[in-house]
Amino acid sequence: MMRSEQVWVFISDMGQGGAQKVCSTLACELDMQGRKIGLLVLRGDEGDWPLPEALAFHSFRCHHARSVLPRLIRWVRSTRPEVVLVFNHQLAVLLIVARAISRVNMRIVARNISNLSEKYAREGAIWHRHIVNPLVKLIYQRVDAVVAQSRGMAGDLVENYGFREHKIKLIPNPVEFKTVDARRKESRHIGCEFLFVGRLEPVKNLPFLLSAFSRLKKRMSDARLTILGEGSEKPKLEDLCKVLQISNSVCFSGWQNPDHFYRACDVTLLTSIYEGFPNVLIESMAHGKPVVSVDCPSGPDEVIQAGVNGFLVGRGQIDKFVDCMERAAHWNWKPDDIASTVSRFAADSVARSYWDLLSGSEPCGNP
Repeated sequence: MMRSEQVWVFISDMGQGGAQKVCSTLACELDMQGRKIGLLVLRGDEGDWPLPEALAFHSFRCHHARSVLPRLIRWVRSTRPEVVLVFNHQLAVLLIVARAISRVNMRIVARNISNLSEKYAREGAIWHRHIVNPLVKLIYQRVDAVVAQSRGMAGDLVENYGFREHKIKLIPNPVEFKTVDARRKESRHIGCEFLFVGRLEPVKNLPFLLSAFSRLKKRMSDARLTILGEGSEKPKLEDLCKVLQISNSVCFSGWQNPDHFYRACDVTLLTSIYEGFPNVLIESMAHGKPVVSVDCPSGPDEVIQAGVNGFLVGRGQIDKFVDCMERAAHWNWKPDDIASTVSRFAADSVARSYWDLLSGSEPCGNP
């Protein structure tokens, strides 16, 4: 068992993204439950996410993970942490190496962030496909425990990365229901408003979304789509909107806190090629708003209940996706029923599950 109540959280940065929001939510909830939180980042500063006031903070100020190892070893030797929760499989591998070199007996718990086999199967860079991925397969399983947010993610770790099932703990991503509940009652139906929240990157398959929306416009002329996020694909997507003649109905709103947008929309959309676990689905449902999602690995099929909180569509089935968008826009949804389907994601309960794992009596890996 732990001698202290402190846990260090190690993440690449505190910029925009679902992992960063989860990190912020967990840190604040654990702090409210009386735990001491330290935040360790590869690069950057604390960012704009809410964090505990008494937070211990350290930045390595390294742009790439491959250059941080010497600094990480020095930090481990000087700080001698009891437990580290790491939000990235590559950082977890480096932390395992640092533990072995520094000979510090610390517990390493990894929060897996993606369906790794899907990620590396589509990775174009030789460095990642032929060097990083083999190293991950060799070393990653030496963490003391790993958190998977979905059964699909857990299965991928067992089948493709050598994990034994006893090391994997299924813990969902947290939603702050205390904040959401009050706001859900403010929701108003304001028309056929569709919402996408996420990075504008190839993995999100946004050309599919825009093509589906252009077909929907022929049925629902008043339909509008808000795209919330930034990324390398934005110029191409704006050009595609012009080609599809939907520019006047699609709003690229950049990255903002999505809560207001969930309240204003009617349906949230997800078209990813793969996910670790799509936070946007449970956040939308927590606001009482339905979703239409592609059945990608992994996560959507574990939370969507057809006709209760949304609709699930097979990959590549664009006509069916359009049908479900139209159906969702006119369905008689019950916001409280939608929100109740994701009550198990409440932040206080999720944080307690994390603490039980972080402070567990299982022996640490050999340094």
